[in-house]
Amino acid sequence: DTGRGGMLLLCVMLSSGGVGVVYRKKRCEYSFSPVVFGQSYSIVESIRSSGAACITVISFISAFSVALGFIKKYVNFLPLKCLLFGVLEVTGGVNFFIKEFEFSPAFSGALVAFSLGFGGVSVMLQSAALASDFGLKIRGYFKIKLTQGIIAAVLFFVINLLI
Repeated sequence: DTGRGGMLLLCVMLSSGGVGVVYRKKRCEYSFSPVVFGQSYSIVESIRSSGAACITVISFISAFSVALGFIKKYVNFLPLKCLLFGVLEVTGGVNFFIKEFEFSPAFSGALVAFSLGFGGVSVMLQSAALASDFGLKIRGYFKIKLTQGIIAAVLFFVINLLI
């Protein structure tokens, strides 16, 4: 329903801000090099690298879809199945919570909020793969996303109990 969807959005946004406050650094120094157009980077190379990025993302989505299918078929213990779905892939996890999980709206909504805040291992690996192409380090990303998921779940649960 629209009200719960709005609450989920609010909780995920607040958890994102909370994580930013908790993990902010006192002083950040960035160095940017100017982009000079027309030098050694052609439209062909741009399309090639965009295509490679799309293939990388699609490969992760496919692999995790197969894993979720395997889990759905062979894991019979509902709490474990629920945990695996929610942690591995956000879309599959949210769909699973909505269709299969029958707990109180506060508890199941909190699980969805966690899954949305956490983002899933699939998204983390996609981010890591794409960031590594540019020399970016995502050290600490798992801890930050886990914290965001927990904050989103707690916020949703508390707000749902207060309403």
